[in-house]
Amino acid sequence: MTDFIAVDPGRQKCGLALMERSGAVRERAAVSAENAGDKISEWMERCAGVDTIAIGNGVGHKEIMNALAERFPLVKLEIVDEAGTTLEARRLFLRHNPGKRFWMVFPFSLFAPGTLLDKYAAEAIGLRRLRAKR
Repeated sequence: MTDFIAVDPGRQKCGLALMERSGAVRERAAVSAENAGDKISEWMERCAGVDTIAIGNGVGHKEIMNALAERFPLVKLEIVDEAGTTLEARRLFLRHNPGKRFWMVFPFSLFAPGTLLDKYAAEAIGLRRLRAKR
């Protein structure tokens, strides 16, 4: 199954998700914005079928998009509306980390650093892209 990469852009750091067209996530990562291209390149070498990079339209997306367009000229770049993906990322985190009910009692921000949520925000962007395609 052909894979694609979803990117939650930022000026300092980016969330990345290597996803299948079914919506399954093969891998997640949070990296500095300057290292995003290196991680994407690593994934593309491992998964020859990657033909699309979906980029959230948040802070820093133009810089990331320009850098990726230059580095990967044969890959299709798609902009995805990322409004509300932080809340969706929290739900995804809780779904993938069951049994940690204290997340529900205490403020989530006390326990989940931004880089943790960035990974799931990228997944949320990827899932949003798939829903829009259906």
